[in-house]
Order: sequence, then C-alpha cells, then structure tokens
Amino acid sequence: SALHSYLSEDYHRARIMDEYNEMEKEMPEVSSALDLLADNVVFGQNSSREEDSVNYKVSIAKKGGGKVPLKLAKEIKEIDETSKIHRELKSIVRGMLKYGDSVEEMVFNDKGDCIRIKHLPVKSVDVIYDNSNPRHSA
Repeated sequence: SALHSYLSEDYHRARIMDEYNEMEKEMPEVSSALDLLADNVVFGQNSSREEDSVNYKVSIAKKGGGKVPLKLAKEIKEIDETSKIHRELKSIVRGMLKYGDSVEEMVFNDKGDCIRIKHLPVKSVDVIYDNSNPRHSA
C-alpha cells in the first residue's frame, strides 16, 4: 500500500541518518572531514574562517536570458541581507555533506520581511517523494 511504502521509506531514511550520526561520534576523522569540506566549500581560499568574511555574491538571472524584474531582484537581495544567510552557510553545507540534504525555514516578521533562516532537523522533516519524477521514483 501507499502508506506502507511511505512509512518504509521514512524509516529507512531515519535509520541511515542515525548511522551517519553514530559514525561521526565514533570516528573523529569523519567529523573533521565534514568540517574541512564545509570550510572549503564556504570559505574557499579565504584565510579568515569567520562567518562574516564569507565572500559571495547573489547573482540573479532569468532562465533563457532577459532582464529580471527590478522588484524581484530587489526583494531577493533584501532577503539575502536581512536573513544574514551568510552566517548559516557553513552549517547548511555541513548538513548537506553529512545527510545529503538540508532543510531551512524562512522566518518572516509581521510586515512580510524575511528576517532569518531557521535550521530544521533533517530527521524531523517528512519527505514526500513525487513518483512522477524519474529521479524520485523508488
């Protein structure tokens, strides 16, 4: 049944994540490797490993070329600045390297402005696979 399939996939995913956590606890080199790889992805050759020193630029492009509407470009840059996502990049990348994915929630204030990015524990998120997509079919 569909429910059995869903629960089996969810259980399997949780079990694998537990194994990854156990490996990191039991083998310090795994933790060190994850830290080193995340540093290299986020900071590159930057000698300063501080979150505020992340040197990246948000590039906004329209699929197929053409101009991105100014209002949209402004909104994306504003979200980037107010959410301070650059401070979270290492943690996000490390989670992606460890688990194969990362889950974040955009937190908005009463005005509708994105004020921060909140990490969600990957294990606590239910994944719903779209079986019409060949990449997600079992």
